[in-house]
Amino acid sequence: MPVVDASRLLEHAVRHRYAVCAFDIPDLAVLSATLAAAERARAPVIFSPGSAGVAPPEHLLPALEAAARGAAIPVVLAQHGVASLAEAARAINHGCNALIIGTGEAHSFATVARQCGIALITGAVEADLDAGESSYAGWLASGATVVIHAHLQDVAMPPTPTARYAAFLRTFHQRLEQEVATRLAWSRSAGQASAALAVAPAFHSVEHCIVYNVDSQHASRIDEVMEHGRRVLGAIPGVRAVFTGRAEGAGAKYQYCWIVRFAHPAVIDSYREHPDHVGFANTHFRPIAPDRLTIDFRRVE
Repeated sequence: MPVVDASRLLEHAVRHRYAVCAFDIPDLAVLSATLAAAERARAPVIFSPGSAGVAPPEHLLPALEAAARGAAIPVVLAQHGVASLAEAARAINHGCNALIIGTGEAHSFATVARQCGIALITGAVEADLDAGESSYAGWLASGATVVIHAHLQDVAMPPTPTARYAAFLRTFHQRLEQEVATRLAWSRSAGQASAALAVAPAFHSVEHCIVYNVDSQHASRIDEVMEHGRRVLGAIPGVRAVFTGRAEGAGAKYQYCWIVRFAHPAVIDSYREHPDHVGFANTHFRPIAPDRLTIDFRRVE
């Protein structure tokens, strides 16, 4: 199942008066338990790479994305607590399709969000883990968009450590599943997955492909140009990956390629106009590659 559009998912939640739970995911053990509980409840969820985990977000996000794409429920990947445009760009480039920010911070990230086609989620409620179902009912009664951001791994810890690691993990997994299931029930999002999926379109990436040739006088510079381009273009907001390649066979019509993965179709335009792309293309690439073909592709599954 694809990662879904966060704005459309939250619109559905408002119409049907449920909250979407955003779970802090610091490692793969928490990911496994949280996803199992959410799929059993048939609830749409938001996964946020946890700041308390030992793995940095850029290592954790590929695992979250892979799990989301294999899930049976709608999932949004959102970075919580971004503090700068550079941090926002890194989160988007590593897989997030939403940012969870403070209510007064939306203007700071509006441009990068629009350019990359992602959602800004403001006013998320930090869950009080000691509060009961009545707290959730109060938030839902407001009729506003409610995103409940929860760090549940601490409350799921067994009361006493076990001597055997496998037994410890099994107990932790069971307790965390129970905690997640409880929050999903309180949020009234349980059972909403299919309906939400029907209205929340997939958030899909785009492969920006260029095949080209260079003349003999520039052939010696091509490796240098590709290395420079990977570094410069890979830092542009919305660029997930930059692949540079050389044809395996000498008889290929085109000898070289760029494959630049965009996080969202909106990046096609913002990338084309970004000053770093314009500068690289006009100064380093186009002068040596007049024979080229460019096509943007979306994944077909």
